[in-house]
Amino acid sequence: MFYIKQRIIINAPLEKINAWTEPKRWSQWRVNYVGPNEIEGDGGIGTVIDGILYIMGVPYQVREKIVEYTKTEETVYLRTSAGENETGSAITLSVKANGTEVTTESVKRLDDIDPSRRPLVEKIFANNMRCSLENLKIICENI
Repeated sequence: MFYIKQRIIINAPLEKINAWTEPKRWSQWRVNYVGPNEIEGDGGIGTVIDGILYIMGVPYQVREKIVEYTKTEETVYLRTSAGENETGSAITLSVKANGTEVTTESVKRLDDIDPSRRPLVEKIFANNMRCSLENLKIICENI
């Protein structure tokens, strides 16, 4: 299991970024993510999102459930769980003086990955997260 956390400042209002981080728009900015193939729920707590994440050309079915969601005028927090294996992700949007800070965190299990390839896959996951945040920044600052 490994943990990734990355941050970026986006020069756009929290509400605009929040609209782009809704599950139905994930594939428009998340690198190597296809979907969602199906969304069960209204986007709030309990919503289940099915998609596919490609790593090195191999598709991995991803089924995430929103387990926590809070929203205020200055912060949005969304956490998902991908089953009982302690994996999942979170995204936090926080208003700052110089824009909106977007923080993503992810915990992944790599039990089904050949142990000799795990360090490579971890680097690819981290790079995908960094590139995904850059994509979100480009979209939110230019649309």
